[in-house]
Amino acid sequence: MITVTLRIPEDVVEELKQLAPILCFSGYQPLIRAYIGQGMRADLEKLENNRTYAKYLSNPLFFVLFVPSWFIIP
Repeated sequence: MITVTLRIPEDVVEELKQLAPILCFSGYQPLIRAYIGQGMRADLEKLENNRTYAKYLSNPLFFVLFVPSWFIIP
C-alpha cells in the first residue's frame, strides 16, 4: 500500500468512526478503503458495460440482427 493524504470534513470522519465497528471494520480507515474500492468497482463495471454496448453498436451486424428497420433513421 501507499500513503495518501485526504482532507475530509471532521463530521464525516466522526460518522465513519461510529460506523466502522457496527460494520465490523477495525477502524475508520479500512472502512474508507472499502468505500473507495466499492465505488471504483461499480464505476469500472459501468464503464465495461458501456464499452460492451459501444462494441455492439459499432458492429453493422448488430443493426441487421437486433434493430428493427422502423427504428433506423435514414
